[in-house]
Amino acid sequence: MNRRAVLPMGLMALSVLAFAAQGIVIKYSPKVGDKANYAITGTFEVSGAEVKLTGTRAEEVTKLEDDTVTTKGTTKISVNVMGQDMDQPESVETTKTKLDGTLVEVKQGEALAEGGALRLARVNTFLYPSKPLAVGDTWTMELKKDEKADLPGVKVDFKLEGEEKVGKWDTYKISGNGGESEGSQPTKIKATYWIDKASGGMIHSLSELTDAVFRPEVPPLSGKMDILRKD
Repeated sequence: MNRRAVLPMGLMALSVLAFAAQGIVIKYSPKVGDKANYAITGTFEVSGAEVKLTGTRAEEVTKLEDDTVTTKGTTKISVNVMGQDMDQPESVETTKTKLDGTLVEVKQGEALAEGGALRLARVNTFLYPSKPLAVGDTWTMELKKDEKADLPGVKVDFKLEGEEKVGKWDTYKISGNGGESEGSQPTKIKATYWIDKASGGMIHSLSELTDAVFRPEVPPLSGKMDILRKD
């Protein structure tokens, strides 16, 4: 091998080593006007009855101020209980989060979300890591109990599993395991997330929920939810 070929190969090796030392940075980088459309499917069991969910969700980033992002989400869901279809009214949510994913506020229409809706939102929160990672690294989200809002504490452990192609998106594959850390019937979650490498946006999530509280008049449900970006 001639000396001219050795130099480029040496530089390439140094570049690879430098990248490995820096680690993988996973962060959310939204812009106002960003839009995403998702298909939703789910299968749950409540009091021995099978409940199937199918629907869509459209999201748009409406405001970005300092480290807080506001997203408007419009969801249309159809529910099938033991073979009987029941269409649900379209729901509109406005969610404020920090850029690291920390939940700040959820509104359903003009009213602040509370109860089961807020408990579910907290458990489903994806927290972005605060430092560069290597495959196999872990980080933890811990939310304190909110006495005033009657919300249990939450703890979820995340792990960078690797990289995968999902449709047209290059993604990081991340697992999450945990849930509410207190209460007589805490909601638990075991999930896999696929995060867009370029924007940090959610591309796909598969979650297995145990004792999830959707509405106060409905007993806790256990089952699986699949949310996949379709645009």
